[in-house]
Amino acid sequence: MSELGTVTFGLFIIVAAVGGAAILTWFERRLLGIWQDRYGPNRLGPFGAFQVVADMVKLLTKDDWVPPFSDRLVFVFAPTAIVVAMLLGFAVVPFGPDLYVLDINIGLLFFLGMTSLAVYSVLLGGLASNNKYALLGGLRSAGQIDLGLVHLEPGADPAAVRDAIAAGIPRDVEVLTRGAFVEREVRYWSGATPIGYVFSFGVLMGLVVGAIIVYQILFADVQQHLQEYATLKAIGYTNRYLFGVVLQEAAILALLGYVPGFLLCLLFYSQAGAATRLPLVMTPERAGLVAALTIGMCCVSGAIALRKIRRVDPAEVF
Repeated sequence: MSELGTVTFGLFIIVAAVGGAAILTWFERRLLGIWQDRYGPNRLGPFGAFQVVADMVKLLTKDDWVPPFSDRLVFVFAPTAIVVAMLLGFAVVPFGPDLYVLDINIGLLFFLGMTSLAVYSVLLGGLASNNKYALLGGLRSAGQIDLGLVHLEPGADPAAVRDAIAAGIPRDVEVLTRGAFVEREVRYWSGATPIGYVFSFGVLMGLVVGAIIVYQILFADVQQHLQEYATLKAIGYTNRYLFGVVLQEAAILALLGYVPGFLLCLLFYSQAGAATRLPLVMTPERAGLVAALTIGMCCVSGAIALRKIRRVDPAEVF
């Protein structure tokens, strides 16, 4: 991206971030009005949409009063820092293949670092006021940080370092290795949030719909070749052998559906990882789980379709 394009897109991000905050503020006030059985903003513009602009003008024209006993420099710097940190965080967010302001290798770490600076603005605001109660409030906000990272030297044993740190800190502080932390986050998001419920429900519905489709295919195939199956039964083939034929067909259907789906997922992972710069990797465990669920789903559908073969009587067919 050219220098002019970078500047233009940077201005667009600033306008979008500020405008998005204004729209969310209006949306919040409208929802609060509905929930609390009152009107909410409804005077300025359609549905009170210009109320946010009026509030902005009101705030900009208010008297810029600084307490005489405060540290003026820090008092002014604190709210400025939180806005600058937020906008710098958006600078590394890729909105498209070439739509970004900064392209750096540590984009995710930079974003997390910039968005984490907000707590220091609150702390500086309490410190600049020279007021004990405001300072305690700022310290309380800073004390809500619940995650810290320890960078290990090459060759260090993470488990040994974890045990050494855990032995010297209070028991209410949990020390985790990277793998344990990732496992805990996955467990939390999949079991304690609506996101996990939605994804689990989507997987369940996918299995149900897939089982119905495979059942329809296998049942139609059995119905179309019912005379052949009856002939095999008449010449001495057992139901167990015929069941194996249908289950083999179900397994073939599972593989024919799994392989292109797996390749499409690899393509999606690579594209999503390149766009978001997140470490999206198709692990062997996840690929194996999906393969097992796919084969199991097709086998269940095949087992249901076998009822037609079990009840077929060669004398009735011919």
